[in-house]
Amino acid sequence: MSPASLLLILAAAQASPASADEAADREAAMFGTDEAEPTETEVGTESRLLDRLGETQDTLAVGGQLYLRYTASRSGIEGEGLDETDDDTAAPALLDVYLDARPNDRLRSYSRVRLSHQAIRDRTDWALDQLWLKFDLGRTVFATVGRQHIKWGVGRIWNPTDFLMDVRDPLAVFDERVGRNFLKLHLPIESLGWNLYGVGEVVPDDDGAHKPGGALRAELLLGTAEIALAGYKREDGPWRAGADLSAGLGPIDIRGEIATDGDSRDLRMVGGVEVPFNYSDEDSATVGVEYLRNERPEVFSPLYRGQNAVGGYLVLMAPGSWNDTTVIANYIRNLTEGDWTARLDWQVRVLTYLRVNVYGQRSEAFDFALGGTSVSIDANASEAGVGFTLGL
Repeated sequence: MSPASLLLILAAAQASPASADEAADREAAMFGTDEAEPTETEVGTESRLLDRLGETQDTLAVGGQLYLRYTASRSGIEGEGLDETDDDTAAPALLDVYLDARPNDRLRSYSRVRLSHQAIRDRTDWALDQLWLKFDLGRTVFATVGRQHIKWGVGRIWNPTDFLMDVRDPLAVFDERVGRNFLKLHLPIESLGWNLYGVGEVVPDDDGAHKPGGALRAELLLGTAEIALAGYKREDGPWRAGADLSAGLGPIDIRGEIATDGDSRDLRMVGGVEVPFNYSDEDSATVGVEYLRNERPEVFSPLYRGQNAVGGYLVLMAPGSWNDTTVIANYIRNLTEGDWTARLDWQVRVLTYLRVNVYGQRSEAFDFALGGTSVSIDANASEAGVGFTLGL
């Protein structure tokens, strides 16, 4: 091979990569590449679009709940020459609608309006259930201002330390109580697992005057137990103090509450245990018992005006092949007077979102005081109904 031929071959070999790169560049310009780098203009446009999307993102959630019931009841009084029976039917309906706005992780506002309608009596009312604003102070203290729900106490049936809300119906499937106007401050101490609360309110009295009141509560985590200490005082009213305890001993949950006030120093105490257990390889149930000692039933009368009461309940979640079914049985007895009430609820979820609740309830009451004279009578009541609950 001549020197001239060798030079021509080397020159062609050195020129081939450049030619290949030029061809690839021409193809990329014509057809694009799989991993093309964005230009400065494209990066700026994408960034502006993402910023605008973040600004226009919907921070408002709208929803609610529809609760329809149809009930039939019979009540009667027998004994001491009395024999009266009264039958009644009702079709109460509740519609809750809420607006939940969260413009950022430090602000939240919530409002919930309740519309109630009695279909048979053709009566419609509405109530403001909740209307509050929540924010933080230096990401340390969390404040909630406005109409809200605050529940204190650990008892399932009775809560004598729940100083801020009206007494609830322990057997009701749906809690129909509306909120009250509070200023609540919450200081969590995450290193200890503690939570400290301060609550202020202004309460109208019977004369129309507004009385300020306030409450403090400390929830302290000590090992596997949680202890809470609470106090409440309203202008021209007695102070109230209480404590509650919840702890676990293996699978057993132990709960207790104790409360008193500055007028009488009489005690209201609740103690209970709850035990889950398996009755088959795939099915479990929960059984619980609570006892109430109420030294002043005329002040705290959640269901009966007796000084001693006991309650029990049994909950079956998804028994057998009924995976969408829950069965709840409750029994409460006034040990002082002998009054009792029992209720059985059968709940099933259908069509994914609709919950149907069928229930029956029976109550007996004895030894009423009529006209200042103690009379031995039997006042009984029976009720059955069906309810439909749909989340909106």
